[in-house]
Amino acid sequence: VKMSNSIIVFGLQKGGVGKTTTCVSTGIALAQLGHKVLLIDGDPQGNLTTILLVNPESFKKTFYDFLMKKDVALSEVIIKTESGVDLVPANVELARAELEMVSGLEREKILARRFANNTATLEQYDYVLIDSPPSLGLLTVTQLVAADMVVMPVECAFLALGGLQDFLDLVSEVQVINPKLRLLGLLPTKLDTTKKASEEVETYLRETYAETVFKTRIQLYSELTRIPVNGPLALWRPKHPANVQYLEFAKELISRAKQN
Repeated sequence: VKMSNSIIVFGLQKGGVGKTTTCVSTGIALAQLGHKVLLIDGDPQGNLTTILLVNPESFKKTFYDFLMKKDVALSEVIIKTESGVDLVPANVELARAELEMVSGLEREKILARRFANNTATLEQYDYVLIDSPPSLGLLTVTQLVAADMVVMPVECAFLALGGLQDFLDLVSEVQVINPKLRLLGLLPTKLDTTKKASEEVETYLRETYAETVFKTRIQLYSELTRIPVNGPLALWRPKHPANVQYLEFAKELISRAKQN
């Protein structure tokens, strides 16, 4: 079975939970396991683009152009990166899309329609990972409507639990429009094993959401905070334990994704 259309959104409407780091690290881990991976920067902050050390001046077209201009093909906005993954970059221009979409008919299906018209390009990839904005806005909704699965990175901190149910509710609402969307799981991130409170949050997640929580957990490492400046950890610290954890997570994600 060709897994070509595993389109996975990494989402949670709280910033700083390790969402972009998880999206990029998972993408690189999947590529290291031999899969063809496309990362889509779906966040106007453009952090995914920055992390992959792509110079904002180096590309003419972005995710915004693909989303909002019918004559722009997906293949036109894909760029190769040094990390072994391909990227659809984004910048602050993407924020305009949310305003421009507001008046559109069936606006929440805009990305799904764009994907449907570009299946040949999409099918070159085993996994398409979308880094969504940390909000419950229209951009996030369009990405969920166009996706097959969603992964929620949840920081092991009590404050991070606040937005969890809101996002789960949003996923349920989107499933009405996109019945094939399924929650692949919650990934505990930034687990600080030196702090009891952090471990208590992980325990709470596992007790409350049971099998929905991935077995893998991503611990808190100072190196992960340097990724936005230094680029993906796999490039400059390949043997770092965080890479090992993301590789384990990628394997778990693959096995869950196959259980259609």
